[in-house]
Amino acid sequence: MGASAFFEHPANPAAKARTITIAICRISSFLRLFRGGSYPNFVAIANGIGRIVNYPVGRADATIDFHGIAHIGADMYGSIPISRLGSVNYVVYGGKRPNDRSSGVYYGLADQGYTNVVQTGVNIGYDVQWLPPVKGLRLGHSFLTTDSDGVGNLGKMPLTTTATYTQEVGYGEYSYRRLKFAAEYRNEDRTTSIWAMGRPQPDRIAGLTSFFASVTYRCTKWLQVGTYHSRFDFNANAVAGLAPASSSHIYDQTVTARFDAAKYWTFKVEGHFMDGVASSMSSHGFYLADNPQGLVPKTNLLVVKMGFNF
Repeated sequence: MGASAFFEHPANPAAKARTITIAICRISSFLRLFRGGSYPNFVAIANGIGRIVNYPVGRADATIDFHGIAHIGADMYGSIPISRLGSVNYVVYGGKRPNDRSSGVYYGLADQGYTNVVQTGVNIGYDVQWLPPVKGLRLGHSFLTTDSDGVGNLGKMPLTTTATYTQEVGYGEYSYRRLKFAAEYRNEDRTTSIWAMGRPQPDRIAGLTSFFASVTYRCTKWLQVGTYHSRFDFNANAVAGLAPASSSHIYDQTVTARFDAAKYWTFKVEGHFMDGVASSMSSHGFYLADNPQGLVPKTNLLVVKMGFNF
């Protein structure tokens, strides 16, 4: 038995992560641990993207990642050896979505004029990682389905919604000496049924596709450099008077450097060269509320971060 906790608060007030685990039990070698509490699941952290400052836009916006996958519930996870084929790590999880009003989802809805929004629902999913007998190689697949119920207002018009989101992710990572390669492809389908003043409206159908690929090289024990390319595309139909049609994107080419100044101290620098602004209705990209001067089609961004680990 045991307990654990993890809290992280990035500079963006809409982006936060936390883990509160209330129980840990070893059941068997194949079902090692069971835990309950409120925390993000393994889809968010499966391939260690937290090691860089900004998430690739092709995988998830830090302001929404935990809105979509956080849950108050339970996980079951473990590792299964497969003779000469290596082993498989797995996690199966489910629970109730918390209503986190600091999420970027609410920022995006506010950009479109929606107010008093409350969303609740259920998340169920899994993550499976295959560790083949090839040193440094890891392959994985994740699936998440979300049922969401919402209420709110557009101006003075009351709205009610029910939505189903399904998300699939395939990813891989390979390390060879000082080199590390990683890639991920993600597809998400969203179907939202809408009632305005109690009257049914046409469904809002949206599709999100994205991927990223990265490579890093450990130059010395204190310096690691890398680059990644990330792409995100969002398409959705219009619902007259409620939501505009969207065909948008945001692409990002990034170069990075990490300095391990000491055992517990890291210093990171990133240069981002971004094309597009995506859409606030996709909860990826830039928010109008934070950019009252308007948005531009291309953005260059320098990010610096210092971290302590202990």
